Amino acid sequence: MLAVLLLACVLRETGQAEVDVRAETAAIARLLAAPGPVVLDDEALDAERLRTLYGERGDAPLWTAGADAAARTAVLAATFGDAGSHGLDPAAYHVAGIERRRGTGDPVVAAELDVLLTDALMRYAVDVHVGRAAPTRRSPEVDLPPRQLDPLAAVTEAAAAPDLRAWLEALAPQHPEYARLRALLARYRAIAAAGGWPVLPEGPKLEVGAVGPAVAMLRRRLAATGDLPAAAARGSRFDAAVRRGVQAFQRRHGLVPDGVVGAATRAALDVDVDTRLDQIVANLERWRWLPDDLGARYVVVDIPAFTAALVEDGRPVLTMPVVVGRPDRMTPILAAQITRLTFNPSWTVPTTIADHDMLGRIRRDASYFASEGIRVYSGPPGDRHEIDPATVDWRRSRLGGLKLRQPPGPKNPLGRVRFDMPNINGVYLHDSPARSLFRRPVRAFSSGCVRLGDALELAWRLLDDLPAWTPARRAALLESWQTRTVTLPTPVPVYLLYRTVWVDEEGVAHFRADLYGHDRRLVEELRRPRAGLPAA
Repeated sequence: MLAVLLLACVLRETGQAEVDVRAETAAIARLLAAPGPVVLDDEALDAERLRTLYGERGDAPLWTAGADAAARTAVLAATFGDAGSHGLDPAAYHVAGIERRRGTGDPVVAAELDVLLTDALMRYAVDVHVGRAAPTRRSPEVDLPPRQLDPLAAVTEAAAAPDLRAWLEALAPQHPEYARLRALLARYRAIAAAGGWPVLPEGPKLEVGAVGPAVAMLRRRLAATGDLPAAAARGSRFDAAVRRGVQAFQRRHGLVPDGVVGAATRAALDVDVDTRLDQIVANLERWRWLPDDLGARYVVVDIPAFTAALVEDGRPVLTMPVVVGRPDRMTPILAAQITRLTFNPSWTVPTTIADHDMLGRIRRDASYFASEGIRVYSGPPGDRHEIDPATVDWRRSRLGGLKLRQPPGPKNPLGRVRFDMPNINGVYLHDSPARSLFRRPVRAFSSGCVRLGDALELAWRLLDDLPAWTPARRAALLESWQTRTVTLPTPVPVYLLYRTVWVDEEGVAHFRADLYGHDRRLVEELRRPRAGLPAA
């Protein structure tokens, strides 16, 4: 009797009216009993999973009964209401219907509330842990192992969790960068709520000494994103402080930091705040596709930023510029493992490159094979033999069964080392003799593989765990031009990421152009109505 009185006091103090649990159980049974869809507030719920889940517990409520019912219901409602901080749409989690049904003593309404909370939790758990628009299979664009979460198991685990709030918070990626992106999303939403930032009018380049309304607008624009102190937002002269602000903006956006507002800088300044918000949301979503633990040591390539890094214990120990795939031959978003290093590799020319890039040059230049050192092979795999290129009619439109191969040497496009990382797209990291490309600000020139600006240094660092690879042995290997494959004792994870927004450890936000249009397509997908959770 005392326990009943205490429960009544708790429910009254928290605003949750007492509910007849038996009547609520019967109401849940009636709600889920009829065949066909389960619809509340004109929205179809996940009837099959709900019937399975509640059927296993005799239709008893999960959330709206017990001494802590009001508190647990409040935690769930608050979590779903805060889904926007993850770049998700709170409306997808029945927030209006949940709020409307809270605090009632009517068992039918309480039954609907319990079922809505369960359905919302299944949706939310999948979206925040696996991804709202996560790819379900590997493809030429995204080659990641699909993440898994059983919605039914998630609800059961949540219901048994001693600290429901902590359990819910642990669903989202725990990477520090994900948390920093969430903070950036809140900051840019505040900027949007305040009216965004001004758009610079077309006109000549702006630099030190310029005066006028365009400079006044530039000051306000730089101050809006913190590139110029708020106290310096007023004025119409382009002085040294404005130049420093422009340089800060340029560095954050991957532009040449010359402090001059030319065409490229003006275009980046004029990207509106809503587009930047979309970019942040897209990058939050892609973080949800990645493993919970990237590893103690891994290689990461930032495709839109044209950079790569070797990361150890959460910190980059080696960074370098890279060349990535051009937009019509995209480098995929990918997770793989570097298993071997092939020094002084030969290059078997991919059929696509041979057909589309080489045949025309071969027809125009009879000395092409001799000058490039490329050899021609014929025959089926495993039984190929070299043939004289002069015996081939190169007017053909396709290479057919022929294979082109370039031996190791100064002209080999793979350079000194290839990093073998098995994946369905056949891409890899490699060195490159075309050094001038690494100095360009936009470096999308490859056919999908990633050319590393400091490939040998990365290779040597990965071999540091092999004492036999002394400096003398390394030097001899490079001098010989002989092909040598070294298997790593422990494979090293490698991630090719499409990060168009990130926040560094100093809290500085960096943006890059949507090189392949992934952001735009992903945001469109996130805005489409939910088609339902993946099949069990």
